[in-house]
Amino acid sequence: LVIVLAVKRNWDQRIRAWGVMLVPYLIGVIDLANFGLGGDGRLYLMAVAVCGVVLLSPWAGIGTSVLVGATLIAFTVMAERGVLARFLVTERSSLSASDWVSETLFTLGLMVIMMTLLILFYRFLVQTLQKEHRARVELAAAQDQLAAQNATLEQRVKERTAELELARQA
Repeated sequence: LVIVLAVKRNWDQRIRAWGVMLVPYLIGVIDLANFGLGGDGRLYLMAVAVCGVVLLSPWAGIGTSVLVGATLIAFTVMAERGVLARFLVTERSSLSASDWVSETLFTLGLMVIMMTLLILFYRFLVQTLQKEHRARVELAAAQDQLAAQNATLEQRVKERTAELELARQA
């Protein structure tokens, strides 16, 4: 999938970004299904939310955070109902609902903090770029004004030189 997205540069950037984010999401879900709390699935899922902010926008990051939260809650419910017992490598993970709730809340809390910081950084970056753009526009206007004044100064010097030449001849 990643190779196809890398080769298909003519595809819309948003489609490619969602495709890239699908990879860690699927890895996270598969890891949670196989290893539960003992694996790295939660980290992969958090990476999806980070990629949403970085590759698309803060709203995409918030949307993927909601998806990640729903996924973790679904796995918590499946663990509580015993659905995961068939797939899970139990030596590495607990099937206790309280463990799943605790770890899900911890992961969601960490994700909220991380997303808040990322969104604040994103806003700071946008504001910095806007200030830089305004400074460039102002600099270009000042350069145009300076060039115009320079042109009129040259004309005034020529006129004054001609006047002095006339005064000297008279």
